[in-house]
Amino acid sequence: MVILKIFSSAVIILVLLLSSFQILSLPIKAESSETIYIRADGRIDPPDAPIVTYDNVTYTLIDNIVGSIAIERDYIILDGAGYTLRGEGDDRGVWSGSAVYVTIKNMHITGFSKGIAVSNRAGFWVITNNIIINNDVGISIYYLTHNNTIVGNYIANRNSGIQISDSAGNIVINNTITGSTVGIWLSSVFGTGSNIITGNSIVDNEYGVFIYNSNDNIFYHNNFILNTIQVSSSEAVNTWDDGNEGNYWTDYNGTDLDDNGIGDTPHILNENNLDHYPLMQPWPAPWKDWNHYHSYSEIVDTLLFLNRTYPNIVEVYSIGRSWQGRDIYCIRLTNESNSHPKPEVLFVGYHHARELISAELPLYFAVYTVTNFGINKTLTCLLNYSEIYIIPALNVDGFEAVAQNDWQRKNVHPFDEDGDGLLDEDPPDDEDGDGYIEYLFYSDGVNYYFIRWEGIDDDGDGIYNEDWIGGVDLNRNYGYQWNASAQSGSPNPQDEDYRGPSPFSEPETRAIRDFVMQHNIKYAISFHSGAECIVYPWGYTDQPPPDENTFIEIAQHISEMTGVWYEQSGKWYTTSGVWDDWMYGNQSIFAFTCEIYQNDSAWHYEPGPEPNTWWGRGVLEYFNPNPSRIETVIQRWLPVFVYITDRAIREAYDIALLSVTPLKTIVGQGFLAEINVTILNEGSFEETFNLIIYANNTEMEVKSITLRANSTATFFFTCNTTGLDRGEYILQVYIQPIPGEVDVDDNFFTDGYFKVTVPGDVNGDELVDVYDLILVASAFGEHRGTPQYSFEADINSDGVIDIYDLILVASHYGASE
Repeated sequence: MVILKIFSSAVIILVLLLSSFQILSLPIKAESSETIYIRADGRIDPPDAPIVTYDNVTYTLIDNIVGSIAIERDYIILDGAGYTLRGEGDDRGVWSGSAVYVTIKNMHITGFSKGIAVSNRAGFWVITNNIIINNDVGISIYYLTHNNTIVGNYIANRNSGIQISDSAGNIVINNTITGSTVGIWLSSVFGTGSNIITGNSIVDNEYGVFIYNSNDNIFYHNNFILNTIQVSSSEAVNTWDDGNEGNYWTDYNGTDLDDNGIGDTPHILNENNLDHYPLMQPWPAPWKDWNHYHSYSEIVDTLLFLNRTYPNIVEVYSIGRSWQGRDIYCIRLTNESNSHPKPEVLFVGYHHARELISAELPLYFAVYTVTNFGINKTLTCLLNYSEIYIIPALNVDGFEAVAQNDWQRKNVHPFDEDGDGLLDEDPPDDEDGDGYIEYLFYSDGVNYYFIRWEGIDDDGDGIYNEDWIGGVDLNRNYGYQWNASAQSGSPNPQDEDYRGPSPFSEPETRAIRDFVMQHNIKYAISFHSGAECIVYPWGYTDQPPPDENTFIEIAQHISEMTGVWYEQSGKWYTTSGVWDDWMYGNQSIFAFTCEIYQNDSAWHYEPGPEPNTWWGRGVLEYFNPNPSRIETVIQRWLPVFVYITDRAIREAYDIALLSVTPLKTIVGQGFLAEINVTILNEGSFEETFNLIIYANNTEMEVKSITLRANSTATFFFTCNTTGLDRGEYILQVYIQPIPGEVDVDDNFFTDGYFKVTVPGDVNGDELVDVYDLILVASAFGEHRGTPQYSFEADINSDGVIDIYDLILVASHYGASE
């Protein structure tokens, strides 16, 4: 639903306008002893301030600063160099009312009333690459200043991210604006505007854009993501597209029948403001589409875009570097606003260079999940209650290597495979320029004999293509049973499954090892291609793992979703040093390998140079679908991510009632019923929750309980019966579900009963008589824990049967229903 609110006399307008006009009246002067001035003549005042300049043009911070910076000089650059400018809440951070052509960059600005304030005659500022957080207003451009550019900043503030009042000709581009009451505020007393707002990610603010009487602004290529109110516009007419493309709106529900990336119908903000060409996916969507295989740079651009655009649910960082120095990126998906501990799951793609589809699948899941957070209920739940770690590509050098040789499997670790003292000097060559590396073989009609690879003798040793690029098979380099005697896991560098010189010899596998050892992963999947199956430990042997039943249960579920077979890896063929063996054997993680695609019809043959010889090709097509079918394969396997993550959530958050035992089955009216409740926390974390006790649906007791992870405890309760009529009561106990808990069938328990009767009636015959006196007297002096103690005889529930209980019987002697 389009959420847009028009205010005729909103309080928010009044408050923010008044705050703007108050600042207009402030003269340019030192507001405290902590203000640093860059004077019109170029001096830094005071001269011992931690700012240096060598040319009176570029001024660079050399330390953090507590206080403000006032700029009086024109044509300067203020470079924060990553340092922090910190205020105490009632001042402006960087400000000027006169300087022109000023650049503010690389600064962390926090704790001010206004992080950056530009007003009056100041103008032509460039504010770029700053982190501006926890101010009342991040950037304020107001009162006649004009032609400023705000570009590439991260802005998260209390009141407004960017506030532009009575200022025109400004450009706001490629900023991330999040977590504020108002993302971008535009207002004018005179009705002016004419600002350009483009390429910004406006995320999770109360108001994405708030406009009052500011006209002729142009908005396009912005991402309006999960703001409570996307746009509020009053007395304003603005343009919301560039004539061809508009903005991305998470609340746009239109179709795209011609699949051109533009909605078929306008996104209506109000009768005067329409986005005629709403985008169907976020801008600039560096992944472009799913009809091509993404390069390493496209994958990195996609991850960084998600990190920049969705800062509250995405974190992207490098876990290490490859042989050629490329970053191996991980993307973490979770709702940061839920700070409760969460289960962790891991998905890894692209161990092997020629298995391009294995990178597309986890990348697609990351994009799809992030862009549908808050829209798709299931995906939103996953991020609310779990931490999903995705490493789309481990063998990051492989993208370039496989482009040269479509047979490339291993990483690019250089080896002298032919023993001539040279490294990787004689790889296969695409001699005929058809885009394939072919292999020549001889057939006698029964057997096939390999002759050579396509290419030339690059090193002139008379042998063709015997020293390839790289490498080590990363999925034979893990440090569990690395040198086991197995069918696959060769000690020879020339073999496709070369295990490497030692366990974890490769920077790529070390990156995985170090990452995993810093986390508490419950489930993990590595994606491959070349088959269609699910395999699990052990790989080095055909002997079953200790948790065989659990592995089979999970594999069977995945098999039912995808229609592929499953088996223990070592029963398929034995392998040494594989990822899932190390994950399980060393880290106790339930790890699987999913082989997601194979194409047996991919191979093509053509006659060779001699009789009965043939050239063969098709390896890349064997391991990867045609680009037009990438998304088809992805959709087949996408439910696996949901299943694994949901399973982790279900197991992490699970409170169960085991028993309810009334200790005192006969209770005098107005006295205490005593009950034991046994509870199991089957989950992974300590939990605090509410337990409610009912008697015949009447609430008797509510208590907050804290219980450690994977533990059972019995809790003792006393419930006052003053409000209950005399009679028999069935006990019911209910535990309110903890956040993230899915299995709630065992949160409700009905068992046992007690009887409310006349006080002093110990045996429950509804008459206080000599038999009740005998029961109390026979247990006289007993206390809780002794063999003859009776809960019923301890009428006042003080833990001991004594004279006071006898007095209660005596005082009600002869009473009955």
